[in-house]
Amino acid sequence: MFNVNKEKCITCKQCINDCPVNDIVLKDNKAYIKNESCLKCGHCIAICPTKAVSTNDYNMDDVIEYDKEDFAIDSDNLLNFIKFRRSVRNFKNKKIEKEKIEKIIEAGRFT
Repeated sequence: MFNVNKEKCITCKQCINDCPVNDIVLKDNKAYIKNESCLKCGHCIAICPTKAVSTNDYNMDDVIEYDKEDFAIDSDNLLNFIKFRRSVRNFKNKKIEKEKIEKIIEAGRFT
């Protein structure tokens, strides 16, 4: 479930305008997430300038804010990595740890 902290919300409407399924509305002059058609994409969390949006679907302490000085990926390297990983099709008949599968699924939510 995604939530908006009314005390932190400055009614900038960025989350409302960015929500791909229009699940965020104004209620009492603050952003309000209905959680009816929410895809849990996290756009609202990423775009909120005051960090008013959060979720109980995962630990918000695990969300590391982007800092260009500490984290940069050259666009050509990123594109090559994506192309390279998509071309690997050498599957093996062996068990995969549940934790790895859960990480892959979690990563897929954000792509």
